[in-house]
Amino acid sequence: MRKMMMAILVTGIISLTLMACGNQKQVMEEESYQSIFQDSVFLGDSITEGLSFHDVLDEANVIAGTGKTAEISMAMKDVKDIASRNPKRVFIQLGSDDILWPTDEPIPYSLSHYAKLIRSIKDELPNASITLLSVTPVTPEAEKKEPRYKQIGDYNQELQELTLSEQVGFVDLSPIFNNTQGLHDTDGIHFKAQFYTLLLDFLKDQLT
Repeated sequence: MRKMMMAILVTGIISLTLMACGNQKQVMEEESYQSIFQDSVFLGDSITEGLSFHDVLDEANVIAGTGKTAEISMAMKDVKDIASRNPKRVFIQLGSDDILWPTDEPIPYSLSHYAKLIRSIKDELPNASITLLSVTPVTPEAEKKEPRYKQIGDYNQELQELTLSEQVGFVDLSPIFNNTQGLHDTDGIHFKAQFYTLLLDFLKDQLT
């Protein structure tokens, strides 16, 4: 009986130790993201907003919200907000909502405004590094419900060409989805918390 009680006690102690180590590792990872990206600002729509919603980054490092697009008249307030935070790096992820614009040619319309947005940020922060992130994919179910999402591939291709002409960085996020399944939330458009840690891990190597 005494040996059994000792075995249970030891097992309990080991379990608590492992849980504590796991929690400590999670805290250390969160702190490291905060530290690595403390001089960065992420601008984007509700997908980017997930960085702060899931507490992966502080709200001070995220300027994002539902329905945000590259449309310059809408984005100018964000440009001033970014400038006030004086970041060394600006990551921009827009396009998911731009594709849904009620116009015959949403991609060229969006990218013309995207170019103006980039130039406006450069004017305000001439020394900041600007990097555009590709539009993230949706699930086949989400694409079936909204066929305009079929344009994501075309949008990303033209977005990459825009970064060359505007001389800013570009990061294709597709490797994240090639290596990991089940990242989408129930709507097939937004993402679970795991995506955002994978995103920041992926971007760490892009920092200069």
